[in-house]
Amino acid sequence: GSVAMVWEHVPYLYNHLLQARAGRFELRQSIPAQGVSAVHPFRVGDDGYFLAVANRQTAPFTGDIAVYSVSPQLLKWNGTMFELYQTLEFASIPDETSYFPDPPPAPNVSAVPGPPTWTSLSNLAGATSFTYFQDVDGEHYLLVAQSFCDPLTNRSACSSIVSQPQSTILQWDTTEKIFTEMLAWADTLYEEVHGEPVHPEIRRYHQAALRMPMGRALRFAAATVGEEVLLVSSSADKGAVVIRFVFNTAPGFGGAF
Repeated sequence: GSVAMVWEHVPYLYNHLLQARAGRFELRQSIPAQGVSAVHPFRVGDDGYFLAVANRQTAPFTGDIAVYSVSPQLLKWNGTMFELYQTLEFASIPDETSYFPDPPPAPNVSAVPGPPTWTSLSNLAGATSFTYFQDVDGEHYLLVAQSFCDPLTNRSACSSIVSQPQSTILQWDTTEKIFTEMLAWADTLYEEVHGEPVHPEIRRYHQAALRMPMGRALRFAAATVGEEVLLVSSSADKGAVVIRFVFNTAPGFGGAF
């Protein structure tokens, strides 16, 4: 077990390091966690302030992926403290290819396939970090970087014992006010097509899980360039990978979505 700590800056308190009343950080809250690897604060429009806690594993990894069978959590600020809002229990699936079929890997990148040692897990296994982003249509998303193996394990040693989980994109459901698998309709897209707001009862028609084969994903970053959103993954075995993200199309997945 472990804890995630929330610190609050209190201005004008005496700072012993600076030897002046320059303010200092005071512990505001300790959040129970399991092998937490990162926390990520963000705001979802008018729906509030949130803190994503990347619960990663329950014990050191020695070959049994059961140590990663723990779910990340989403907490919401209630005005006084962060309280549990949603447990992110979505299925993880393995990256059995360990490379991008379209486009192919760059010539200087050696793609090392890992053996498919599992079929699925019922949670976002091996979460390493979160990244919130909003696209040009105003939709809210949460990227979950996922990976197995301890950070100092080299690529060949890791790929010889386990397949990596694919990383996840979740979408904010404006009706139920939770993150969920990718929805069939974005609000603005539906209004453009039908001329009226999307009906709650059809919002999840043809809902689908979107997973990204990023290998040992460590971090994501999202950048808006003109009318496009670029997702950049930092991976311990694939290097830096850039994907152009559009709600109804996602080039680079070989037709997987």
